[in-house]
Amino acid sequence: MEVSDKIALGALAVSLGSLLLAFFSYLSSRKALRLSEQEIAERKLPIISYLIDCFVFYQDGEKFCSFAISYTNQASSPRTFSSLSLEAEFVDSDQVSGKAISEPNLNVEPPGLSYGYKKLQIPVNLPPKETVTGWVSFKLPKGPDREFHVNSYRVVGRSPDGGEAELYAFLMRLVKDETQDEDG
Repeated sequence: MEVSDKIALGALAVSLGSLLLAFFSYLSSRKALRLSEQEIAERKLPIISYLIDCFVFYQDGEKFCSFAISYTNQASSPRTFSSLSLEAEFVDSDQVSGKAISEPNLNVEPPGLSYGYKKLQIPVNLPPKETVTGWVSFKLPKGPDREFHVNSYRVVGRSPDGGEAELYAFLMRLVKDETQDEDG
């Protein structure tokens, strides 16, 4: 075996070693890619909203509705609702339907603050993989010369990145005080 053959065999061994090293690097980078894709997917998981309780009450001659809401951030990154709004679909006494949008009234507390929950503060900050629960109250629309019947209540949380979480209520009870309620 000549020197050139030995050099060729050495080069072959080095190239096979390089091939094995490249193959193991490929497998390692593929695992890293999968982990990174999974992490990105976890950052985009939705916020789940859950309606715990809701009711209507009167305070100082005005009609309000309150919602006990639980928001669960499934994502691995913090999320924020920059705004909450109530969209009430109604029918008036002339059978004309419409939609009223109301912002939360942070100065009104629901009677008794049932279940010990606190009021939600706007913006609603949701830490990663955690749940935030609380009350939010809205002033219901009223017309000076028309009577309204609300068909559905939709509470929508909107985040700055364009995401939304919504929940619906169709029947709400009228609370006269914290120990007495009736259907309304």
